[in-house]
Amino acid sequence: MPKEILDVIDTAVKIGLGALISGISTYQITKRNHTHENTKNSKDKKIEILECVSEEVEPYLTSFHALLAKSFVYVTHDNKVGPIIANSQVSTVLNEMDVDLINKRGDMYKAKSKLKLIGLNDVIEKLEDLGEIEDRFREEIIFNKVLPTEEELSKYSTNYRKYKNNYELSLQKSFEGIYK
Repeated sequence: MPKEILDVIDTAVKIGLGALISGISTYQITKRNHTHENTKNSKDKKIEILECVSEEVEPYLTSFHALLAKSFVYVTHDNKVGPIIANSQVSTVLNEMDVDLINKRGDMYKAKSKLKLIGLNDVIEKLEDLGEIEDRFREEIIFNKVLPTEEELSKYSTNYRKYKNNYELSLQKSFEGIYK
């Protein structure tokens, strides 16, 4: 009789230990899979946001570049430097392009909000650098109604390309950093 009790206890302990080991293993595997899935979903969402940001900012950049380019045409080909005559063709075209640029800003602001959401403040700073150039340029041609010299336009254009490149590189590094 005592041997039978020991056999029962021995079997119960073995079954209990097996169940405990199985339970702990299942818990660890499930936890690891859940963590991996959450990480994957987070990365996928960040990628989706960055793609959206890129799509929202590009029309703004294109519009600003078009305004710079049109100013270059007026200055270099038409030799129109200095005051812009109100209601002239130059004034009308530049004002229409400015309205387009202003309309594109809304999407850029949405893009900045999305970048804040995922903590990419360095990319936002690059966009703000572009915004400062745009503000100075618009101040001169839209509000002061003066076409800058070719040299001044070259500086605006150089700064635009520099800050646009900085923004794109920062966005690219952020994109690549998601997978590290």
